[in-house]
Amino acid sequence: MRLIPRPCQRLPLLALIAAIFFLLPLSLICADRSAGAQFPGLRWRMIGPFRGGRVTAVEGVPGDRNTYYFGTPGGGVWKTVDGGQVWRPIFDQVPVASIGALAVAPSNPQVVYVGTGEQTRGQGLYRSTNGGASWKRAGLHDVLFIQAIVVDPRNPNVVVVGGNSVGMGLLWLPLPRWAKTANRGIFKTTDGGATWKKTFSDDETLGIVDMCADPGNPRVLYAVVYGPASGSEASRTEATSDLIVSRDEGSTWTRLQTRGLPATARKRMGIAVAPGNGGRRLYAILDQGFFRSDDGGVNWQQSTKDPRVLGSEYFSRVFVDPNHPDVVYVAQTSLYRSTDGGKTLPPMWERPAAMTSTSYGLIRVIRRA
Repeated sequence: MRLIPRPCQRLPLLALIAAIFFLLPLSLICADRSAGAQFPGLRWRMIGPFRGGRVTAVEGVPGDRNTYYFGTPGGGVWKTVDGGQVWRPIFDQVPVASIGALAVAPSNPQVVYVGTGEQTRGQGLYRSTNGGASWKRAGLHDVLFIQAIVVDPRNPNVVVVGGNSVGMGLLWLPLPRWAKTANRGIFKTTDGGATWKKTFSDDETLGIVDMCADPGNPRVLYAVVYGPASGSEASRTEATSDLIVSRDEGSTWTRLQTRGLPATARKRMGIAVAPGNGGRRLYAILDQGFFRSDDGGVNWQQSTKDPRVLGSEYFSRVFVDPNHPDVVYVAQTSLYRSTDGGKTLPPMWERPAAMTSTSYGLIRVIRRA
């Protein structure tokens, strides 16, 4: 894999590892055998660049197995059009390097949205109408950390965005001074970012840390609202997350009852909706483990007791195969995959020696035409 460098910057190691991983053929990713069994003669080795790093957002283009994008905490957006052999930086013209979210419009893959702000503060949303060749501001300039973007599958101008006030700052104590004052919540546009309406706000929280749509019904969206820790010592209340749902494509929101989830101290939560099942199958990862709902998020049960499959404040995400509701991926200190709806999640392969116990990955499974 060859990188087209830019002056004084190098692509983070984990971005390379993640990029290679994303671009493996789906049939190989979905194989029941571990990578070690498939390639017994191969061993992990360091191929550089010689620094650590993370990938914060990944998107592919359905029907095009060669085109992918990824965003980084401090290195902008990169794109490949040859299946990962060469990656080029495509966001250098924009004066912000920290990326929190990416989305390609399903109905027009030339339309790409980038939400800025993750490790450092961003400058709102950007939009490209030519596959990343050029960018224009698309509003939300005062939303410092955009963590999720959902684009209507039929209309590239209808977009729902989730933002919070701290990004990776939720790991910091004390919280940044702007944590309780910065603009945050859920926002919707129907004209490609020319105008926005704020559709959800809760001043007692730090905003949105994850959001997804039902793949079978784009009018149904789920989002995770993050509440920070408060108090001290005996009176301390741990950070937690709540689930909210919209049934009108992000125009209004209500809180879910979530019976069966731990009542408190969930910390950062990740959420995903499985295909089929009328959108009733949901998966969630949180500080206390991996949970599943089969009734649209009203009732939950912990589907595995595997102590490795836990959420974290640093990174809590879950992904579902777009064709198979029982195939689930969790990126933690290794990549875990379930083929039985979350009952078991063995690692797909062991963590490379170069990846420390605090390293995390990101995956996106793309539906192929």
